[in-house]
Amino acid sequence: AARDLSVTSTSATGVQDLWVNGAGAKLSATHDLSLSASSGQVKLFEGALFAGNNLSVTAASLSDVSTTNKTRFAGANNHVITSGAASIDGGVWGAGGALSGTFDSLTIGASGATLYAGTTLSLSAANHLSLATAAVRATGDLTLVATAGTISTVGGADQGIQTTAGNLSLNAGNGLSHAGTLSADLGSVTARIHGTLSNSGTMYAKTTLDVADKSNGMTGSVTNAGTLIADGGLIVKAASVTNQVAGTIQGTTGTTLAAHTLINSGT
Repeated sequence: AARDLSVTSTSATGVQDLWVNGAGAKLSATHDLSLSASSGQVKLFEGALFAGNNLSVTAASLSDVSTTNKTRFAGANNHVITSGAASIDGGVWGAGGALSGTFDSLTIGASGATLYAGTTLSLSAANHLSLATAAVRATGDLTLVATAGTISTVGGADQGIQTTAGNLSLNAGNGLSHAGTLSADLGSVTARIHGTLSNSGTMYAKTTLDVADKSNGMTGSVTNAGTLIADGGLIVKAASVTNQVAGTIQGTTGTTLAAHTLINSGT
């Protein structure tokens, strides 16, 4: 489209209510591009989305599958909202500006996914954020929220949760299971986790790494078999902290552990 393009489906079957299908399929607008199936499913199979300005996708559910890393790109801001479940398997979602996603739950498939933003990036789910081997990268602040669920990652060659110049915030109502790489290259990492924070990967902050429950208290538990490291200070508040043999907990300018129970078999 020469300027704006808006595609709307009123179908509510929950299956392919708005379908962009095939490697040659592309919806493109020089200004804004909007896809809406507020009562149904938006399904992307290989097809590409491009907006010179803003891209918005609104649906009851989202299914995005690409075996060829097709892009869903906005020159400015990219917004995705689903009232139900969203799944991305192989797709690339990008923004020259901010990228934001609001879901009931988000699941990354076996082929992974790439999500990147030129400024800020936020992913928020009422339930789980199952990020698997996704590469999630922002220049500015990066925020991950699973209000009543778990944030989870899996290690992989392309996996990474990274902000190159901002701060990284994690907030989960039912634990963090992290087996990949998470980094605030120039900023802080703040993790507010109810339940158990289980780390077998790497969590790095250039400044401060701060772990506590959602109320900044010490009701949760921390099990570390990976690396928790900050070039500045490291603060952990929890009812119990278990640092296993392979685990490292280190703050270069100081480490503060506040726990009812501390078991340290690592460094």
